[in-house]
Amino acid sequence: MTGTANTAGGMAPAASAAGPSPSFDDLAGSKGYITPQDARRDAWLSGHFSGCDSNNDGKLTRQEYAHCMQQSGTEAPRGAPHASGH
Repeated sequence: MTGTANTAGGMAPAASAAGPSPSFDDLAGSKGYITPQDARRDAWLSGHFSGCDSNNDGKLTRQEYAHCMQQSGTEAPRGAPHASGH
């Protein structure tokens, strides 16, 4: 089988042709949030950043990222908790 690693139990719609979306920790680094500049490293997230930023503060928290990935039809990637509650 060629292609991307299959860690989420299936091919994720948010996965780019180069592979699955990076984890929250990969994108956020030590800051604890993802900026639009960080999001540019993932084509899907870059194009959906404003929709994922639920409070419109220009940052994605771990919870916003997990919720966005869940809403996109994917499971939360490595490093992102499942969005339970709000």
